[in-house]
Amino acid sequence: MGKKLIHRAIFYGGFVFIIPVWFIYFSCIVIAAQPKDSHKDYLAIVNRLGIAGRPEISNAKTNYEKSFQLMVEPPPSLSLSDIKTWPEDLPIQKRKELTKWVDDNADALMELELGSKKSYCWFDYQDDGGFMLGVYPSLDLRKARLMVYTIRARANLRAIESEFESAFYDILTCYRFGQHLMGPKDITEQLVAVAIRGVATQTALRILDHKQVPIGVLTKFQKKLQSDLDPNSFTIDITFEEFSICDFIQRVYVEDANGDTKVSDKFVEAANDIPSDLIREVIQDVNEKDMKAWADIINLGRTQTLDTIDALFKYLKKVLTKAPMELAECKDVDRRIDEIIGKKYFLKQVINPYQKVFEVAARAKVESEALITIIAIKRYKAVMGEYPPGLETLVTSGYMKKIPLDPYSNKPLRYVGSSDQFKLYSFGKDFDDDGGARSNWGQDEQGGDQVFWPVKHEEDKQ
Repeated sequence: MGKKLIHRAIFYGGFVFIIPVWFIYFSCIVIAAQPKDSHKDYLAIVNRLGIAGRPEISNAKTNYEKSFQLMVEPPPSLSLSDIKTWPEDLPIQKRKELTKWVDDNADALMELELGSKKSYCWFDYQDDGGFMLGVYPSLDLRKARLMVYTIRARANLRAIESEFESAFYDILTCYRFGQHLMGPKDITEQLVAVAIRGVATQTALRILDHKQVPIGVLTKFQKKLQSDLDPNSFTIDITFEEFSICDFIQRVYVEDANGDTKVSDKFVEAANDIPSDLIREVIQDVNEKDMKAWADIINLGRTQTLDTIDALFKYLKKVLTKAPMELAECKDVDRRIDEIIGKKYFLKQVINPYQKVFEVAARAKVESEALITIIAIKRYKAVMGEYPPGLETLVTSGYMKKIPLDPYSNKPLRYVGSSDQFKLYSFGKDFDDDGGARSNWGQDEQGGDQVFWPVKHEEDKQ
């Protein structure tokens, strides 16, 4: 159980979602000793929500499992950097090794394709007698990641051979695979889903940058991508996280002789045994008031705490629908969260990074919309002989359904066109227009913008 929690904490740490070390410390001590008979089975509820009454024949689970079983690991001579490099930039021998490895994975990729065509994917979370915070993600995320790199490599190899329709079909498979990992799942899986769709977007942009793709192929791909991408699927679902905390709470609180609920003595003992220097190491800005907040939880009942969690997650579900610009303009989000949580210190620590997770999803959504916009611009140029004067022209001319909004300005993505080139970018996290100065989502020292086109080349990274 302890290993599972550490795995979860480390993985979340990579995605800015961190379960504090002290949370793991006393969870391992307390939860294992708690009886489960009288507890609400939140894990079973999540499994029912995931299936949602849909037929098993429409579940991609079996295909993905078979894909992972058939997957061939890359040879030691082929590094991850080699796999991610544009094939024409590789030495001849490396390209041959890459091609052979991709060919060796043909059967695995076929199962991935078959699974991606199904309507949903759900791997039941297994109850091992522990608690939800100790449950591993239901999908083998390492193999999922490697399969995505494999199909990206194949798309690139197909593109350099001018097999563009097959290359973009691979990209659609990647998008669908990522979309299957969204829903009421562990947040780790959903963040992986966001990353997978990011890989698909970057693969398409790289091909567009290196090759002249026939307009017919682009038109077909754009229409299919627009129909396949569910805008709501970019929203992070926090049901699993809510139920994990509820499951934790119901096990921490026990009934006393009078039928009232209180924090178990074992919990209090474990909390009191946590060294203060360990807490200070994990929680950098801790102060004496925070250190004393542990005393407040002991006097709270189970019902009151669960009601607080319910109110908190109802509010968070409203927050996660807002764009980063809306959150920046809304000054009372943190205040409202503090009002709901009150002195429940552990909830503050577990909930704190959620807004950053929501922002990752907003970026993935606008990246996909930017790709569709770039394809529409290129289609317009091929027909009209010049770039459109503005994005609204793409809509009125039938090349796009609507203009995507920049989540960092709540205005259309910034487009600047000339006779022979164009720029498309988002303001980024500094919320201002820097004229298309390239940066990492406006987070560089001098600010900057997130530029979708032109594509960044390796020499630009120096």
